[in-house]
Amino acid sequence: MKLVSLAPLLMILAVFWQENPHNYFYNSNHCDRIDSIVYNEDREQVQRFNYDSSGQLASIVTGTDTTFFIYLDKALMRINGGKQNDWDASQYYILDKNGRISQGMVKDKSGNLQVESGFEYDDHGRLGYAFYATYANQSYQQFTYRYPSKDKRQVIVSDQGNHVAFVYTIVLDTLAENCFNLDLNGIGHDLFPDESMGIRDTFPVHTITQLSASGDTLAHLSFSKLVKIREGIWRQNQTDVLNGFTNSINYFAVGR
Repeated sequence: MKLVSLAPLLMILAVFWQENPHNYFYNSNHCDRIDSIVYNEDREQVQRFNYDSSGQLASIVTGTDTTFFIYLDKALMRINGGKQNDWDASQYYILDKNGRISQGMVKDKSGNLQVESGFEYDDHGRLGYAFYATYANQSYQQFTYRYPSKDKRQVIVSDQGNHVAFVYTIVLDTLAENCFNLDLNGIGHDLFPDESMGIRDTFPVHTITQLSASGDTLAHLSFSKLVKIREGIWRQNQTDVLNGFTNSINYFAVGR
C-alpha cells in the first residue's frame, strides 16, 4: 500500500491542547467534539465531522468526498463517495471482543478483494501492529507501533521481509492533555471513529519526524500550543521545519 504523505495526514489528524494561564489541564469531562477543521483560513479547505443521535461519528466530509461509517454488531463499514474516493465499493472491518478493528477488507465495485489488513494490540490496549496487503500492485507493508517512554512514540514501517523503509518518531507534550482525542495512530491507515483503533495517546503531539532507513530526515513537523480564539474555536500552527513554512489550522467544536 502506498505510504500516506506525512504532511496532509498530520493536518487531518492534528491534535489539540489548551493554553491556560494557570496551567490547569483541560478537563476531559468537558471536552467538545470536533465540528470542522479549516486550514489556512480558507473556507474551501474544510473538513466536517457529522455525528448520529447517539454521538457516534457518522461521516467525514472533505471537499467533494464523503466517508460514511456504518456500525454493525461486530463490524464496522466505511463507504467512500465522491470524485476522489468512489473507486472503493466497500470497506469492511471485523471488530474484536473489545470493539477494536482486528481485520479489514476493501473490495472494488466488482467485488474483487483489493486490500486486506490486520491489526493487533498490546497489553495496554494500544495499537501495536498493523499490516496491509494490496493485491492490485502486489505490495505489502507492516507498521509496528512502539511506546519507548511517556513522551515518545515510534512507528516503524517495513515490508514483508522486515526491511525497514521509514521510522516515524513522535514526541508528545506531557504537560498538556489530548482533550479532543484525535487519533495519531492514523499513520499508515485512514481515520476511524473514536477508540476503534485502541486506546489513544493521553498527550498531544509536540513534534513528529520521518526518517529513512539510512537515517535521513524526510519530514519534520512541529505543532504550537492550541490557542482559544473564542468560545468553540481554537487555533494551532503546524510548522514544516525542513521546508520553512507554517500552516494555520482552526478547529471548530460542538458541545457533546
